[in-house]
Formats: sequence, C-alpha cells, structure tokens
Amino acid sequence: MLKSWPDLQLQISHLPAQAPPPPPSLTAQIPAWHQTALDRVKPQLSRSQRSKLEHPLLVVWNYRMRSCAGRAIAGTTIHLNYRLLIHNPEELQATYYHELAHIWAYCLYGSRGHDQQWQTLMAWLGESATRTHRMNVTHLAYRQKRYLYRCDCQPHYLSAHRHAKIQRGLVYRCRTCEAKLWPVIAGDANSG
Repeated sequence: MLKSWPDLQLQISHLPAQAPPPPPSLTAQIPAWHQTALDRVKPQLSRSQRSKLEHPLLVVWNYRMRSCAGRAIAGTTIHLNYRLLIHNPEELQATYYHELAHIWAYCLYGSRGHDQQWQTLMAWLGESATRTHRMNVTHLAYRQKRYLYRCDCQPHYLSAHRHAKIQRGLVYRCRTCEAKLWPVIAGDANSG
C-alpha cells in the first residue's frame, strides 16, 4: 500500500523486482486529481447521486497490462498500466480521469463503456471523451508462445490457452480435413 486517502487507496500490483516503483511525484498527484474531479462533478449531481461517489476506490499500478492505458473494474478499482504510463507521465491525469469516469458512470447510472453518461462525466471533468490513447506501445510488444500441432493436411499453431485445454482432454479438429489435431513433438519424423 502506498498511501491512504479518505476515499482512495494506491497500490502497486504485479511489479517484478527489477522494475523501479512509479515515481512518487506521479503517485502523489493522484489524490489531488481525485479531489479536483470530485469538486468538478459533485455540483452537477443531486444529493443522492453524490452519496454514490463516496465509497472506497483502489488505484493499482499494474505491470501486466499490455497496450491499454487503464482499466476500470466493477465500480471499485482502477488499474493503471505501469509499463505504458511510466514512459508517458504526461498522459497519467487524462488516463486517471478516463477510468474514473467509467467508475462513476457505473456507480451513478449502471452504465458501462463509452456511452452518453460516460461522455457527460468526461465533459464535467474537462477532458475530451476519446476512447483510445495515442501513446507509443512498441516497447510493450508481447509475443505469445504458440504450440505446433498437425492434422492430416497442414500444421496448426495454437495459443497456450488452447494447448492447455487439449492437455486437459478437449479435442480440436481441423476445419479443412476435420481430423483431430495432434501435438508435434520435437524430433518427431512427421514434424515437418
């Protein structure tokens, strides 16, 4: 846990030992941005709506995220992409407001996604209601491991997820020849 705030908790998640923690200058700004957001949005809401915003919020620096800058989860948690935002600190405030608008749209209206309620909240926050960022993600390249399988007519490269399902007994078939897919074992005479 990094810092407690009346309605806000900050946490680092899934951070490998070799990665430095987020700079305190970035982390320290989040509670102030949260208060600014409350100050901008609360005057627009009724008293009963304001009370819906007064619940604990967990902000997590997540090292495992890939290309999305942030993620709002179930009205209670904001995940921020550590690997992306550490290289683009100027985008942190906009990303935080984007995800906070998702949290509040869910709490106030039960809405999800980038609908009209979310867009209205973004306008109240003074941010543009854009769905995607324009940050460079090339340093986040991720190459998923593929497993080689064969059927009667061609090789197939399956994801780790499908490979695990086969290991548990699920059968996949080729769409062309309808034969069962078999794993190619290194050194197999039929491997290629």
